[in-house]
Amino acid sequence: MRSGGPAIPADARILAIRPDHLGDVLLTTPALGLIKDALPTARITVLAGPWGQEVPAHCPAVDRVEVCVFPGVRRERRTGGPLARVLQRAAPYSLLFNTAAAVAEDRYHVAINFRPDYWWGAALAALACVPHRLGYAIPETAPFLTLALPYERPVVGAVERTAPRLHAAELGLALARSVLELAGREVPAAANIGMRFEPAPDERAEAGRIWRAYDLDEAPAVAAIHPVPGEPAKRWPPERFALVADHLSGRYGARVIVTGALGDVGEARAIVDACWHKPVLLAGHTTFGVLAALLSRCRFALGTDNGAMHLASAMRIPNLRLYGPTDAGTWGAWPVEADSVPPIVSGLTCSPCHLLAVPAWEHSGAAAPGETAYPCMQAISVDDVIAAVESLWAATAAL
Repeated sequence: MRSGGPAIPADARILAIRPDHLGDVLLTTPALGLIKDALPTARITVLAGPWGQEVPAHCPAVDRVEVCVFPGVRRERRTGGPLARVLQRAAPYSLLFNTAAAVAEDRYHVAINFRPDYWWGAALAALACVPHRLGYAIPETAPFLTLALPYERPVVGAVERTAPRLHAAELGLALARSVLELAGREVPAAANIGMRFEPAPDERAEAGRIWRAYDLDEAPAVAAIHPVPGEPAKRWPPERFALVADHLSGRYGARVIVTGALGDVGEARAIVDACWHKPVLLAGHTTFGVLAALLSRCRFALGTDNGAMHLASAMRIPNLRLYGPTDAGTWGAWPVEADSVPPIVSGLTCSPCHLLAVPAWEHSGAAAPGETAYPCMQAISVDDVIAAVESLWAATAAL
């Protein structure tokens, strides 16, 4: 508790800056929910990228969503001649000043830069003259902040798998607690620190229509596979997903749905084509909200480290995740105790390396011609995944 009274009012205007994609934004909703639970009259605005705006739009704690095409979040190749390249380099600064002018008009009391290393977001809050600017003490962001929490950069390699790590959701919750301290409020007793995502009634109705169209109610169970991650480095070969899908269908009689975004249709179809027992191909046919409603009807979900797996956790659906370059301790199911079975983690000593901005790569040592996966993901065997799926089947038998 602060001495001398609260620094911000209970009805503070709060700007949450979250430039990332759907999974990262989902892991911010526990923090937004905690603030709203303790300060119900506060006005929370989320500044999100067009690639992440569906999450705050479905979060009951959020009052308003603004969209910004944040620079440096999507990988874009610079093209054109020298003048074009100069203009491309200058674009983030031009956008920064224009966006700061617009943000300043709303006279926010607090701005939270939720992505620890995103200097652009911290600079935006400073240029907009927001009096209280919260984030993490990273050299490129700290100069713009009024309160910078300590941050430890992740360790690379197998040593990290045995070292204590802070979950990504907890990083956001620590910032939320700092906001409550500024307002002179305590963390509510028995605070809900789960993710907040609520599909709209029409999205639930559309999920029900899809469910009936494929007679999924007639199956003893339905399992979802969301195979395609946001980055190629986290990819597991479709041929292997197909073997797992066939195991679920052949041994348990389960129906399998393969989900994904519009850009995932080709890889999702490759899984379906490789199966003896054909899954239902739903990739490209649902919005994120409809996907949430569909997942809520499933027994469990399987996938790589991707936003849909976080969505499954948000909908309280057990899920099994495969980890190679990313850290399961940081990016695993939230709350942590929600894990029905442990995630599958690559056994390579270089994993996790946290390197995602890499191109797709065909591995010459693949078990089957044309398989493409980085070595850490290639090291995860079908037998490992099937064994974990059988444990998950048993763990969810009573649900």
